Amino acid sequence: MDSETLGPATYYTIDTNRWAVSNVGLPSGSGNPQYTNTLESELFQTARISAGSLRYYGLGLENGNYTVRLQFAEIQILGTRTWMSLGKRVFDVYIQGKLELKDFDILREAGGTALRAVKRELQVEVSENYLEIHLFWAGKGTCCVPAQGTYGPLISAISATPDFVPTVRDRPPSRKKNRTGLIVGIVVAVGAVSFLSVFVAYYLAQRRRKKESYDEEFLGMDARPYTFNYAELRAATDDFNPDYKLGEGGFGPVYRGTLEDGRVVAVKQFGYLAPEYAMRGHLTEKADVFSFGVVALEIVSGRPNSDSSLEDDKMYLLEWAWNLHETNQEMELIDRTLSEVNEDEVKRIIGVALLCSQTSPGLRPSMSRVVSMLFGDIEVPPVTSKPGYLTDWKFNDATTSMSNMDSSTSRTDISQGNPSNIKSTATTDPSYSPISDSKPILHEIIGEGW
Repeated sequence: MDSETLGPATYYTIDTNRWAVSNVGLPSGSGNPQYTNTLESELFQTARISAGSLRYYGLGLENGNYTVRLQFAEIQILGTRTWMSLGKRVFDVYIQGKLELKDFDILREAGGTALRAVKRELQVEVSENYLEIHLFWAGKGTCCVPAQGTYGPLISAISATPDFVPTVRDRPPSRKKNRTGLIVGIVVAVGAVSFLSVFVAYYLAQRRRKKESYDEEFLGMDARPYTFNYAELRAATDDFNPDYKLGEGGFGPVYRGTLEDGRVVAVKQFGYLAPEYAMRGHLTEKADVFSFGVVALEIVSGRPNSDSSLEDDKMYLLEWAWNLHETNQEMELIDRTLSEVNEDEVKRIIGVALLCSQTSPGLRPSMSRVVSMLFGDIEVPPVTSKPGYLTDWKFNDATTSMSNMDSSTSRTDISQGNPSNIKSTATTDPSYSPISDSKPILHEIIGEGW
């Protein structure tokens, strides 16, 4: 029921949000209800009256054809057979923007009898889910009979009935049904959570039982993996003979090898192994730092770690980089295909790479400090100590060369009849030594790996 008091320019929406009304003009209307002996007497005790424009909106309607019923009853201009009954209320009625009733006079339509119900049924089409009924006073009729302000549209009741079977509800669900739906939703959710909890508990229990059975199977077995030294793997693969090569992996080739006891193993070669891992099998998080240093030098120089086609002093990238660093010629390391470079950034990258390639893991920076140094957030400390594996391998290479020279001298003396020199120059044949040529082991550890 529309009983809200409206101001001169206001609107109102009823509680169900299905109807709304707007008013333009000074309010007047339902403060002095009248009674009549019509069959719908209670309906016409009050009416909505506007001084200018009165609009009703039916909201959330399903599109289709509707029968709109408008009901009127004049409750202000009464038929008293005096001058007070000479007033005329004249207004227009628009539905969906179309003029349906022009110069509508309630008292005239009721045969001059006040308080008599006047009904009008109109067929309208709803295409945008709303219905608009506009009652508009165009300035016709009287304004002051029987009292000041007796004019403007007046309506007692409005209804809109669909001419089809609706597929949606005409009104929102009640609170009771809402509460029932809420209870059902809570019960279903609790049941689902309970079922899921039971399933998870069962799954964890089964997993724990499987783990215990696996532990029983491995009882008594040595947890340490089999490890082999470089000499064993080299002998098993016939010095990494290409005929034993099984294929290429993500970090290098894989070889098939046969150990002395007859076991067949697959030997994987890695590109860049830290010295402590290559020589002693000691793996730390700083091994990746060493690999990063080698990769950084490769990026700057545009060449691989080892290249046998270059001169001896440039064959091994790490050794060449350290030689240039010691003579302050780091810029000679830059890739010649680069058109322009930032000298400060290049020196920073080379300094970081040399720090990462230190022999001792403790002397290598952490990767977080490496990133900070590359971004220039912290300074790159000076690198003064050359890695021990470079100097040691230089010494081994020189020792091998001296042994070869002594052996040649010994054989020459024997052929000339000087057997006395055998005592002072007795050496082991280099072919039985792990180091059998003049190439540094750096090539085998870093370039080939194992």
